Amino acid sequence: MYFQNIPFIFDFIIIISGTFMYSPNIPFPKDLNPDEHISILFEMPARDRPLIEPICRRQADFIAPISEEARDLYIKGRQLEFLRAPVEDADIIALFEEAAKKGNWDAYKRLIRMYLVGQRVEKNNQRALELVLALVDAKHPYGYFVLGQFLHEGEYLIKQDIKKAYAYFDLAYQHGSPQAQAAIGGLYAEAEVAYINEDLNKLNQYLNQSFKYYQCAGEQGHQASLYQLALTTGGSVKNIPKALRYYQKAAMLGHGKSMYAMYSRLKNNNNEGYIPDPDLLKCINDKMELLDENPLLTFPNLETECPLPLHPILGDGSQYPDKRRELGFMQRVKSFGYPTNDPND
Repeated sequence: MYFQNIPFIFDFIIIISGTFMYSPNIPFPKDLNPDEHISILFEMPARDRPLIEPICRRQADFIAPISEEARDLYIKGRQLEFLRAPVEDADIIALFEEAAKKGNWDAYKRLIRMYLVGQRVEKNNQRALELVLALVDAKHPYGYFVLGQFLHEGEYLIKQDIKKAYAYFDLAYQHGSPQAQAAIGGLYAEAEVAYINEDLNKLNQYLNQSFKYYQCAGEQGHQASLYQLALTTGGSVKNIPKALRYYQKAAMLGHGKSMYAMYSRLKNNNNEGYIPDPDLLKCINDKMELLDENPLLTFPNLETECPLPLHPILGDGSQYPDKRRELGFMQRVKSFGYPTNDPND
């Protein structure tokens, strides 16, 4: 698969064996910068991927702003999705379709997923593809990203074309797609794993490179990238206070798994050195309960309302580099080994 073995691409998940209804002729993208051929990384074995520095463009600089009317329609549709009462699926789809007509890109994303998996609507690969191509026509980076996957798979009413698939991925990356940035972070994380038991220097080179791309995406509010940064920083790198800041950034955007992870670590469930603070834990727990009631909530004031404490030994963790100190796979820290104060550590 196009993003096979990449640890996370949560913005859409496609599992389809659709019937071919038509096969449009997808043109080769014209706006492609041939000097930024980042997709070559997909074609290389994990151990041989070169260290290409990221260009952290922002998707927002390439797309039209969303009108207040289109935003309200989309939010109303999302609220109905989470309403704990009977609701007509057709009403939800109608709101998203109307929001999409008025230029709400998030509504396009939601509809594409719903039509592909048959969520609240009959599965319709053709309608999903129409929406993807509409995004491409509008030069939206997400449209480029999804069309690249469709072309790579050759299963969603489009004939497989690997060359075009990589070209559209490059176009998505060149236009600041956070999904594309996260995918490259995943490729470097995969390369890191290739050296997990044999070369600490190579391992850290690829780890740092994956961090750079995840950070690009995370700065655009890509919650899964922030969550991945937190997991790696708290696990392999063993910098728990820095990991908590990544969890906090994602939680501010309404990422429930990050909110819970922050609560768990501050409760010292993993024996990582924090002294549990009942008031702080209650503050975070209250947010989790609110999020459970309304998954659309965000918490822009979380930093001040539930401020993170300093770690008893590591402080805020900012003085320690993002590097592993030992070989071997480590998903979660069992016994916490603190870095030294040596600046070269």
